[in-house]
Amino acid sequence: MKRKYLMWAAAIIAVIAAALFLCNKAGWYLVIRDGDTGQVCAKYPLDEGDSFAVGFIHSVNKSPLIDVYYIEDKQIYVEETIYYGFGAGVQTELNPGEELSYGPDGAMIVSNIHKCFSNGSLLCSVGMASDKTLLMGDVLGHYTDALDRVGVYVDEAETQVDIGELRVVSLSNVCGRYSVVSINYQWQWF
Repeated sequence: MKRKYLMWAAAIIAVIAAALFLCNKAGWYLVIRDGDTGQVCAKYPLDEGDSFAVGFIHSVNKSPLIDVYYIEDKQIYVEETIYYGFGAGVQTELNPGEELSYGPDGAMIVSNIHKCFSNGSLLCSVGMASDKTLLMGDVLGHYTDALDRVGVYVDEAETQVDIGELRVVSLSNVCGRYSVVSINYQWQWF
C-alpha cells in the first residue's frame, strides 16, 4: 500500500515539474516557419509593444531597405520603412497620415504606416538577390549600427550588434536559402 502511494506521489510530482517547466517557457513569440512545410525554424520571445524588422539589399539600387514592424494587440503591424534610394517596389508617394523624415545618415524614413497583417502572417522570400535579415530590439533607434549586416550573407545564423543590443538574424541560415518564410506572432507553450 505504501509503495502505491509513493508511485502516485512520484507521478504527481513529475506532472507538476513538467507543468512548471512548460509554463516557464510559455509566452508570446515571434515564430519563424518554413512557408511551404509549416515547420518551425526559430522562435524569439517578443512582448507587446516590441519591434522587429526585416531588411534586405534592394536588387536595383543596391542599398538597404528595412521594414519595421511592431506588436500591438497581439498582431503584427508595419510601422516604418527605411530606405536609401528609389527602385522597383519602393514607395514613392505618402499615403494619408504617413510622414517622411530623414535619418542621421540620409536614410528616407516613412513612418506612421500602421497597417496590420489581417491573416497574422508576414510572408517573405529568402535569399533571392540578397539575404533577408531579421532585426530585433530598438530597430528605429539603432538601424545604422546594423546596416553593414542587412542583406549580407554570413556564416553564422545570429549575431549581436553591441550598440543598442540589436539582434541580427540571417533568415537564409535559419530557414534555408531560396525558401519562403512565414513570420507570425503566437502563443507558444515551450
